[in-house]
Amino acid sequence: MLFNSILSKPLALQSAPAHRWRMCLWYGLFVFLFLLIFQPFHLADTPSGILVLSTAYGITTALVMVLLNVLLLPLLPRFFNEDRWTIGRELTWTMLNVLIIGIANTAVTIGAGLASLTWSSVFYFQLYTILVGIFPVTVSVLLKQAILQRRYEKKSEEINEQIRHTHHEPVASPVSSIITIPSDTAGENLELDLSDLCFVRSSDNYIEVYYLQGGKITKKLLRGTLRRLESVFEPYPQLYRCHKSYIVNLSKVTHVSGNAQGYKLTLSDIAEPIPVSRQNNQEVKDRLAAAP
Repeated sequence: MLFNSILSKPLALQSAPAHRWRMCLWYGLFVFLFLLIFQPFHLADTPSGILVLSTAYGITTALVMVLLNVLLLPLLPRFFNEDRWTIGRELTWTMLNVLIIGIANTAVTIGAGLASLTWSSVFYFQLYTILVGIFPVTVSVLLKQAILQRRYEKKSEEINEQIRHTHHEPVASPVSSIITIPSDTAGENLELDLSDLCFVRSSDNYIEVYYLQGGKITKKLLRGTLRRLESVFEPYPQLYRCHKSYIVNLSKVTHVSGNAQGYKLTLSDIAEPIPVSRQNNQEVKDRLAAAP
C-alpha cells in the first residue's frame, strides 16, 4: 500500500523540446566523461583505446535518448500526459531508457570485439545495466519529487498569505461587467456577469463554461476554442489562461495548493482544483498579488 502511494504521487513532466535535447546531450556527455575518467571494465586495455570507446558509448547513449525522448515522446500523448504524470511513470520510463541504452551499448561492445554475440553476453550486459542504473535512477526521481514538492508547498503558502490579506474583487475596467462568450454555432453565445464566471475548460472542439446562476454552479457547453476566448477576455486581466486547458477567473481564487507538478487553484463554489502550467506559475503569483 505504501509502495503504491509513493508511485502514484504526482511529478512534473519535463516535456519542453529544448529541455529534452539538453537532457540527451548531457547524458551522452556524462557517459563519455565517466568512462574516459574512471576507465571501468579494463576499457583502457582494449585495442580500440579508451577515447574511441568512450566516444562510441557516449554518442550511442545520446542517440538512443534522442530517439526515445525527442522523437517518440510526442507520439504518445496519452502516456506522456503532464496532468497524470507520477513517480511510477517517471521510474518506468527512465528504466526503459536505461534498458534500451544497455541494448544499444551491447551492440557497440560486440562490434568493438569486446564480447561475442550470445544470449549469455546480452543477458549479463543487461543485468549489469539494471543493477548499475536502478539505484541512482530511483534516488534521483524520489529526490526530484521531494524538492519540487517542498518548493511549491512553500511558495503556495506565500501566495495564500497574500490572498488572506487581499480582497480579490474584479479589477476595475472601463468596459461593461457583462461579458459575451462567443460560440462557433450561430445563436448560442452566452452572456453573463463577469463576477459570475468561474472558469472555462477546453473539451476537444468545445469549451465548458462554469458560472454561477441563481447562486448555483452551472455548466454550459459551447463550440469554440480557448485561443479565441483569450482575445475576447483580453480587457479583463483577472481572466487568465493558467493552463493549456483552462481559463480561470482569478478573482474567484480562495486558496492555492502546491505539489511536485506545480500549483492548484481552489475557487469559491468550485470543488475541482484548477491546475496551473509550470511556465505560468510566476505569472499567476504576480496577478494574484496585484489584485486589489
